[in-house]
Amino acid sequence: MSFAHAQTPPTTVSVYFDTDQHTLTPDSREKLNELIQHLDTVTGADMSISGHTDSRAGQTYNDQLSERRIASVQDYLTKNVKVSLPTIVERKAQGENNPVDNNQTAVGMAKNRRVDIEIRYPVEAVKSEIVVAQPMDSIKELYRLLCDSPVTYTIDNRFDTILSCEKGTVISIPAYCFVKQNQSNYMVTLTIRETIELSDILLGNLNTMAGNELLETGGMVEIDAADQSGTTLDLLTDKSLTLYLPTDSVQADFETFYGSRNQSAQETVNWHQDNYGHEIYGWGYVGIPWNYWANCWSEGTQYQKCKFFFCRISRLDESIKGGFNKSQRASNKQFRNEQKLARRGQKRMNSQACLAYGTIYRLTPPDTATFLALNKAYMFKNNLKTVDETLQFMRKQQDSVNAIQLETMKVIQKQQDSINALRFEVNQLSYNALTVTKLGMINCDRFAGKGQSLITLSTTTPYTPNIDAKMIFTDIKSILSANQDAQGNLSFNNIPKGKKVWVVFLKIENKQPYMSVQEIKTGKEKSITPDFKAVTTNEIKRTFRKFNH
Repeated sequence: MSFAHAQTPPTTVSVYFDTDQHTLTPDSREKLNELIQHLDTVTGADMSISGHTDSRAGQTYNDQLSERRIASVQDYLTKNVKVSLPTIVERKAQGENNPVDNNQTAVGMAKNRRVDIEIRYPVEAVKSEIVVAQPMDSIKELYRLLCDSPVTYTIDNRFDTILSCEKGTVISIPAYCFVKQNQSNYMVTLTIRETIELSDILLGNLNTMAGNELLETGGMVEIDAADQSGTTLDLLTDKSLTLYLPTDSVQADFETFYGSRNQSAQETVNWHQDNYGHEIYGWGYVGIPWNYWANCWSEGTQYQKCKFFFCRISRLDESIKGGFNKSQRASNKQFRNEQKLARRGQKRMNSQACLAYGTIYRLTPPDTATFLALNKAYMFKNNLKTVDETLQFMRKQQDSVNAIQLETMKVIQKQQDSINALRFEVNQLSYNALTVTKLGMINCDRFAGKGQSLITLSTTTPYTPNIDAKMIFTDIKSILSANQDAQGNLSFNNIPKGKKVWVVFLKIENKQPYMSVQEIKTGKEKSITPDFKAVTTNEIKRTFRKFNH
């Protein structure tokens, strides 16, 4: 089946960035992918690219940031356009100079953090725009297309290593946990897939279930390791990794779960508890006194020196956050710039200038001879002839210095406001810290259905190998997979009653994906019927990202 898109190609496309970031967001990549589909249908087009920022930082820094944003967009287009990239006739890093909205509001600043791409098409260069949907034979194949690619890292396992991953996960890897000390090759390649948001869970065909029990997740990560020959590695006996999974807030009762996929057509995941019972610690930045190690953990063992690697870095309050937050790294750079600005604003005058300024206030007319004697070199240097002329010049110079200092202080205050905003953002970060003794699919979870009235929700949809259904909770990070009931239909079991949820169905029919999304309250309806509509993979991804809390 083919899909006809709009016959007029886009002339201007804007992609947006997170605060103080130049890396592309998932939404930005989707928008660029749609643009690439259009660019692959034309030849001879011209393109202008302009980068923009909000007004949080200084002018110079914002100019550089907008240039980095342009580079990210241009690099992505260069790598992914299949035919030929349009000729770039104009490339402008405009910093904060061309806002499209008010920089006094968060919404306005978000609109200003952008790169604008303008395409100019030659006459009659646009081909017929028919994009053929990629055919797929199974629900497994659909999920493989939807799932984000993992990120690979190569480490030297002779040394302790801290990995700061793409979505915020931090992994502490001790030396010799994958390889023995007498081995000749210590290089290890780690393949890591982070699952932090609800959309990540859905796109990865995951859930939060242990048997028939509902779990609430505090973050998932899948880790695989291999040596340089491609041989799969696992952690050595008595070795472990420490994972720090970002979370909105630190909460109790979380445990470590390991996952495995069953052999069904849907490859449903089931989670089982860690047999070793390692305790999960909650850890956050807010309110932690860095000079008092005993309270470094907000939960867990007290009066024990913090083992967290970043806590041993100098200038802790700033450096530790910069370890895994790009915004903080930017503010660290601004901190150094502030010191330079402060020194510049309070720069000491040379001895002659100090003597001249001091003389103004000490001089008692008509002691002009003393004045001339003290300031002879100063007057000669500035081509001054008389006492009055010299005094007037001195006062103007002092006014100029005062103006420079005032302007410098305004710049410093503006940058400090920006840093305070970034620091507020960083201070909201919290982590679940867990120790793991094996690799694979790892989940930080707690049981979510205990003590609640549980019900079953049936559907009118027969179970087939090419259909899948999931239930997404609006108030907790939980997702249920549907099972096959006694009547052969899909159903959801052990659901807490009175919860607002989304129910999502996916199916493959005639090699084309279809989707149905319904919002309901559990317990109001005993059965639901999906309303399927043909969709593209990009439409599925956009829908799933709307479920993120």
